[in-house]
Amino acid sequence: MEEEKQQFQLQGEAARSPYSSQSRGMVLQVYQYLRMRSPLMCEADLEAETAAATGISVRTLQRIKKEDIEASHNQDPDTPGQLTATSQGWP
Repeated sequence: MEEEKQQFQLQGEAARSPYSSQSRGMVLQVYQYLRMRSPLMCEADLEAETAAATGISVRTLQRIKKEDIEASHNQDPDTPGQLTATSQGWP
């Protein structure tokens, strides 16, 4: 029973994120580039421009940013692993 519950949770996570980690990283890099290029641009315009440049919705961009922040907070500092945009000093 416990295995079925864990398997269901993993399937839910996969269904929640149809983009690969590489795609998500690229979206975050575009966001960061646009943010550095136009530091005075408001967040809503920055998100809209990033979404248009990458072909995703603004809501999907917001989810990717949120998950990146959560991943950087959950990362064990003693365990080497993939660096997220936030863990590299990106807001």
